[in-house]
Amino acid sequence: MTQAVQDGFIKDGRLKVVSAGSRADSMLEGAIEAYSLRPVAYDANNKVTEYVVSLTLAIKHTVSRSGKVLTKQTFTKDWRYQVEQSITLAENLRIAAIKEASTQAAESIITMVIESF
Repeated sequence: MTQAVQDGFIKDGRLKVVSAGSRADSMLEGAIEAYSLRPVAYDANNKVTEYVVSLTLAIKHTVSRSGKVLTKQTFTKDWRYQVEQSITLAENLRIAAIKEASTQAAESIITMVIESF
C-alpha cells in the first residue's frame, strides 16, 4: 500500500515525496484497518466464481510544523475478480485484484491530500 501511494504521488507530480524525518511541509499517516476476501458469485455446483477484495484504510494528513490535522478519513476500496480453475492463475488474479484495490485507494488518498491544502 505504501508503495502504491508513493508511486501515485510521484506520477501525479504536484507534491514531492520525502523520507520520514526530513523537513516535510506535511505528514501523511495511514493504516490498513481491514482486509477481506469474500465470495460474491457461485456456479451451479456451488463453487465460487467471483470474489471481492476489500481494503479499509484510515488516513491522517497533518501540517508538520503545527500538528494541525488537515484531513482524517477512513474509507474502503473494493475490487472484484473472477476465479479460474487453475490454482496458480486464481492466486495471480487475487494478487492483481489487491494491487488494483491498492492503486484505487492510493488515487483517493492523493486526491484527499491535494484537496486539503
